[in-house]
Amino acid sequence: MMKKLIYTVISAILCLIIIISCINLFTDVFGGSGVAVEFSVPKGTNGGEIVSLLKEKGVIRHELPFKIYAMITGFDSKYKSGDFVVNTGDSYKKILTIITGDSNSTINKVKITIPEGFEVEQIASAMEKAGVTSAKDFLEAASTDAYDFTFLKDIKNKEKRKYVLEGYLFPNTYILNKNTPAKEVVETMLKTFGDVIEKYNIKDIDDLVTLASIIEREAVGNIDRNKVSSVFHNRLQGKGGLTKLQSCATVQYILGQRKDILSEADTRIDSPFNTYMYEGLPAGPIANPGEEAIKAALNPAKTDYLYFGLNKNGEHIFSLTYDEHLKATAQ
Repeated sequence: MMKKLIYTVISAILCLIIIISCINLFTDVFGGSGVAVEFSVPKGTNGGEIVSLLKEKGVIRHELPFKIYAMITGFDSKYKSGDFVVNTGDSYKKILTIITGDSNSTINKVKITIPEGFEVEQIASAMEKAGVTSAKDFLEAASTDAYDFTFLKDIKNKEKRKYVLEGYLFPNTYILNKNTPAKEVVETMLKTFGDVIEKYNIKDIDDLVTLASIIEREAVGNIDRNKVSSVFHNRLQGKGGLTKLQSCATVQYILGQRKDILSEADTRIDSPFNTYMYEGLPAGPIANPGEEAIKAALNPAKTDYLYFGLNKNGEHIFSLTYDEHLKATAQ
């Protein structure tokens, strides 16, 4: 009786393994969802090396079924060298059609780089210029949080923001299809954001992204991000009796332009984004920060600095007191 039970269990497990393998193989052969991958095939690369490269890039999961499919369909004798863009969800047939040069699939691909610190409106403009999607559609898609990502559930002050997703559209280099629906583009950027932040232990993502966006706009490259972060952390903690961030970048966001010097009137604009008027963080992010700014927001330098300003060389000078700050900025 026991032997029969063991045999039944083993048979069931083997059947399950076979079913899962068949499902995976079916998905591999006929395709599914995925992400774009760019790769190069040097001259003189043989078929086996190309298949290995495809597996290394994550385009295919299993080499042997792919080789068998290529041999049966006659593609294995047509491999070519060159630069290609394929999707990890493409079917075997589509992948082979692209890398054998029998398709113009790469013509509709666009490589676009979104710099750290770009605002939603700047991203929308870049997407339209590249022919990916219209700026109008992109702005509309960035004005809602109706996407299936857990980190979007805790967004605060939605009604006070220009665009709900400001701060969450991760700056990166993307390979996208021309004339892609705006929501698909936004989803791709949100997924990249999610992949980045899952590496860190973040308690309040919305506050973290808001602070990181200010650091991104205020810091001059990597050299002083953590020091800038320390100034804002010190003020958020009320050190030196200061509780307002007084960030020029937040006022520039309100104005919609990056003025070199703010007027007194600018700093008095009544807005939930004006950190000269209100204590603590603004109503939301003022740009879309990169990973280095996020890391700086999480790990400020250990300083007592409460002020910073630019000198004539475009470098930040950090100060402990207001008098020191005035002397530094005067220089």
